[in-house]
Amino acid sequence: MQVSNTIIVSHTVGITVASNSTATLQNTLWASGTAWANLTNWAGGGTVNTVSDFGGDPKFVAPDLYDYHIKAGSAAIDRGVDAGVDTDVDHQARPQGTAPDLGADEYPASCTVPASVAVSGPATVTVGTVNPFTATVSPADATPALTYLWEGTGMSPLPHPNSLALTDVARLTWNVAGTQRITVTVQNACGTAQASREVAVVEESKQKYVYLPLVIRSQ
Repeated sequence: MQVSNTIIVSHTVGITVASNSTATLQNTLWASGTAWANLTNWAGGGTVNTVSDFGGDPKFVAPDLYDYHIKAGSAAIDRGVDAGVDTDVDHQARPQGTAPDLGADEYPASCTVPASVAVSGPATVTVGTVNPFTATVSPADATPALTYLWEGTGMSPLPHPNSLALTDVARLTWNVAGTQRITVTVQNACGTAQASREVAVVEESKQKYVYLPLVIRSQ
C-alpha cells in the first residue's frame, strides 16, 4: 500500500500495518503540539516506510464543526508531491503554490475574507412554528468553502459546514415566547464574519368566535 500527501491527526494509532504487509507513506503530516498530540504514529507487525515526514499544526478552519479546510500558516501548505491529482475536494485547481498541499484541501493562492453577513427572515414568529432564516455573505467573491454556524437563544448550535454557496438557510423553532436572538458566524480559510438579529416570539393568537342562531321566518 502506498499513501501520498496525507494528514494524520488526533489519533491514538495513526496507521496499523499487519504482518507480511508493507505500507509506504510519502509526504505525511503527523500533527504535533498540544492541540494535536498523538501517541503512536504507526504500529503492527508489518513494515512501514516513510518518505518526507513532517510535524506541525494543520490549522483546520473549524474541526469541531467538521470543516477540515486549511488556513494560512498550516504546516500542510506546499508540502506535497505530484500525485496526479489536479483538483481538491472543492474542485479547485491544485497546486496553487510551489507544490500541492497535504490533505484533501488546497489552500487558495488568493483568499477573500467574508467581510460581512446579513441575516434575513421574519421579525415576529409564533411559539412552536418552524421559520426559515437566510444568511447572505458579502462580498460576492468571498472564497469558498464557507462554514455557517447558527446559534439561537435556548437552542443547540446548528453547524452547516463546507458550503460553496454565499447563502445559507436555517429553519428555527422557539418554544418560549419573548425576544430571542439569532447569531450567525461564517468562516473560511482566511477569516470570519458574524451578525446577529432579534426575533419576537409570540404565543399563538386565540381568537374567539360568536355563532349567532339562524332564524327562519315563514312569510
